[in-house]
Amino acid sequence: MKKTSIASVIVWLVASSWGGQTGFAQDRLPEQLDLRQAVELALKQHPTLAVAEAQVEAIEGTRQQSATRPNPSFVFQTEGWRFWDQPTFDAWDDLDIFAYVVQPIERGGERQKRIELADQDATIAEIEQRAARWRIQQNVKRAYWRALLSQKELELRTGNREFSREITDFHQKRVAEGAMPESALIRVQIEEDRLRLAEENVAVEVDQSKLRLLQAMGWSDQSASFELVEQPIPDVPGGGDSLPQLLERARQTRPEVLLAQSKVERARRRESLAQAEGKQSWDLVFGYKRTAGYNTLLGGVSIPLPFFDKNAGNVLYFRTDVQRAEALLREQVVMVDGEVNLAMATLRRRFAILRGMEEGMLDRADESWEIARAAYQEGAIDLLRLLDAQRSSNEVHLLQNRTQIEFQLDLVQLENAVGQEGLPVGLNSLKTEP
Repeated sequence: MKKTSIASVIVWLVASSWGGQTGFAQDRLPEQLDLRQAVELALKQHPTLAVAEAQVEAIEGTRQQSATRPNPSFVFQTEGWRFWDQPTFDAWDDLDIFAYVVQPIERGGERQKRIELADQDATIAEIEQRAARWRIQQNVKRAYWRALLSQKELELRTGNREFSREITDFHQKRVAEGAMPESALIRVQIEEDRLRLAEENVAVEVDQSKLRLLQAMGWSDQSASFELVEQPIPDVPGGGDSLPQLLERARQTRPEVLLAQSKVERARRRESLAQAEGKQSWDLVFGYKRTAGYNTLLGGVSIPLPFFDKNAGNVLYFRTDVQRAEALLREQVVMVDGEVNLAMATLRRRFAILRGMEEGMLDRADESWEIARAAYQEGAIDLLRLLDAQRSSNEVHLLQNRTQIEFQLDLVQLENAVGQEGLPVGLNSLKTEP
């Protein structure tokens, strides 16, 4: 059973204390955690998603508020009061009594434009929520592959150390029999100590990478005592989208581009609302009037005279804001295109390296190691050549594991650049263009 590092225990205790203080209830992690489970657990309980969901709910309140109409005003008014002179004052007969309702009438479709602006705010909030889910998912995938790489390296180094232990035992027997000098045993023991220290350092990296995975998942009350399930490295199919097709996909699906497009539309709707607000409301008046003992009806309209446009500055501001949002959209598209090009170039280069390794490099390294091992047992080569052969085999296996995992990380990076999971990337996509 692997020992958990002191640093891991401290981090776990702090995280557990924090989780208890905040009162968050989280599921327990399985002892064997695969990539799909890690993503699902993160999307289920990550605190960032609660913030995004609350923002969507808050925007719903502004949508309801935008649809409200202006309330009417009730006015009760009397005129003609006096307390002197003749004849005697009779309030009911001598006062002018008014009771009427004033209803503001919005012009220029102001209410509808408020509704459209609130709808656009809701769209932006939903895009931001989807973008938050996307970022969490991709961060978890990257953290998982990096942690898996560390775990596979630890497994390989553990196997190397165990074999080194066998060599040490063999040399101890030979030294005890007097068939081998003690100096050879010391050299083997030094190599075993080196492998043991390397294994312990990698074990620390494994714990750290697992804790970083938990951090990406939004986890706060678990330790690094779980094991990662090795993920199959899928074969690259034929076909696949070309680079121009991937660029077009990115412009249609990348959350940042969709968000920038929505902000352009919001700026336009805000400008339209500002123009509507420049058309001041009319007030319709309808009510009751009593004058000189006679009961009558009254009605009218109050129309502001448009001598000055008090909203011209706001209209100019929001028109400039539209131009700024359009410039930011163009900037975002250029950035996305650059990221897709960079991710595809990196993926193509990594694929070429991986294909080169698969063309017999690993088999040759294993064969060389087996030959060296058998030759050493027969006394045909010395210890230095055996250790060199072992290091070469180890390095090739480590390089293969790292290249395979980094190829998967490059795929995740391409997904990030395009903004879509499960991209149709095949041999045609990965061919290096002249």
